Amino acid sequence: MSFDYIVVGAGAAGCITAVRLAEDRACRVCLIEAGGNDASPWVRIPMFSFVAWSRPQWSWGYSTEPNAAMDGRQLALTQAKILGGGTSINGMLYARGHPAEFDRWQVPGWSFAELLPFFKRSESYSGGETKWRGGSGPIMTRPSTLNLPIVNAFLTAAERAGFARASDLNSDVLNSFGPIDVAIGRGIRQSAALRFGVKHRSNLTVLRDTRTLRILVDKGKAVGVAIADRHGQRLIRAECEVIISAGAINSPKLLLGSGIGPADELRALGIEAICDVPAVGRNLSNHANYTLMYEVSQPVTAYRFRSPLRAIAGGLAYAFQRDGFLAETTFSAGGVIATSPGEMVPDVNIALSSALMGPGPGIWKTMPQAHGFMLSVRQGTPYSRGQVRLRSADPMAPPVIDTRYFSDPRDIEVLANGVRTARRIAAQPDMQRYVSKELRPGPLAEDGLALIQHLKENAGNVFHPGGTCRLGADSDSVVDPKLRVRGVDGLRVADASVLPMLTTAGTFASSMMVGERAASFIRGECSEKSMRAPCRPGP
Repeated sequence: MSFDYIVVGAGAAGCITAVRLAEDRACRVCLIEAGGNDASPWVRIPMFSFVAWSRPQWSWGYSTEPNAAMDGRQLALTQAKILGGGTSINGMLYARGHPAEFDRWQVPGWSFAELLPFFKRSESYSGGETKWRGGSGPIMTRPSTLNLPIVNAFLTAAERAGFARASDLNSDVLNSFGPIDVAIGRGIRQSAALRFGVKHRSNLTVLRDTRTLRILVDKGKAVGVAIADRHGQRLIRAECEVIISAGAINSPKLLLGSGIGPADELRALGIEAICDVPAVGRNLSNHANYTLMYEVSQPVTAYRFRSPLRAIAGGLAYAFQRDGFLAETTFSAGGVIATSPGEMVPDVNIALSSALMGPGPGIWKTMPQAHGFMLSVRQGTPYSRGQVRLRSADPMAPPVIDTRYFSDPRDIEVLANGVRTARRIAAQPDMQRYVSKELRPGPLAEDGLALIQHLKENAGNVFHPGGTCRLGADSDSVVDPKLRVRGVDGLRVADASVLPMLTTAGTFASSMMVGERAASFIRGECSEKSMRAPCRPGP
């Protein structure tokens, strides 16, 4: 088979890149996804997001290496393997990050002012087009409308603790709390695969349940990929470009397995080094996270929906109106803060989940377990950096994911400051009228060294890795400011792996922005002729 463009990975960035390229009907695009179909109620119904991300068939099943600074623990690192990627199993929280977080990347063409149009291009905000928000894109977003007493109490308590009330967290607000924006529209999860219609374009071929084994490079140019599916192994040719959008773990893994990376390390594994790019797989960054848990004395949280009558009423409301609690997610309010006085860039995100969730596995265990709530504290931009590298030359082998969380001690201090802030909010009278007990951390980890040790033993991660194919204008970066892999023609990377630094937000919105950016670069370079003409060989 032969196409003009091959996009590897049908996540947020991959779906958008493929569809935007296919908007030129003369262009033939192939989108390759290792996972299967996304047409499941566990995926589509928003309140079931806690089930979706825990289902093993929709994840690669990756774990980190033992982490010395976390008392030698290994952590699960869920990475989606399903059409739509993370947008099909994530928590649907739509957050970009503060403008200053993008400006400090200092990459030409990637300031927040230059990126804002690409954020807006994908979005259709319920409040319509504004300075900050898109009004006509495929992905419908809106503030959470989960109307529970604990949500209002949390926002009032945050104000009482000295923070401002924000009407739009996706603006330039700082030290502010408000309703969280969610990618939910008409009661349905707004996945990139669904909303961008990857299955409904005649010139876009989608290959599901298909593993990409390696990138084919001929005379310094990417010319296709080798794939494996139920029919066996075969080659697919790309006349124009190959775009890798497999995520911050699998994109560097694929580059390394194709001979693009640190040459000495590749040769040591018996892999021919096609292009020496030492930074591939380096600069791994992810958000460390800690969840405080509280028991409440009154039915003011999402646990109330487990009563038989409320469950039946909620099911009927969703079935007939796509409304009710099933059309929401438990994360409903939050804020971004700078824990250092005078700092103008946030370093902590705090979010309220209106339920106590179990650890799983199993659907029932991942549902609300008791009357209570959680405060999720997430560090913003980590100082610690890790690495993704190959375990062997076998393309089917899982990679080595060495996150090195807390290897820079500043990270655990920032997280501890965030926990202290969350506790201060929970201690306000508005919350204390409901709180009967702090379950976690509890009295044995009040503060100081006890809290730090508790975080080493109990902090986790959220599934937002990035940075492993770093974007930059410097020659040490993996991709240049137009997302082209250095040293290989016809090859780009477009996903969270290119982000030089994470923001306090998740990678959902940023990955969509990168997909829009990639398609814009490619189409711009082909604007003088038809998109196919520059790539096709002459007669």
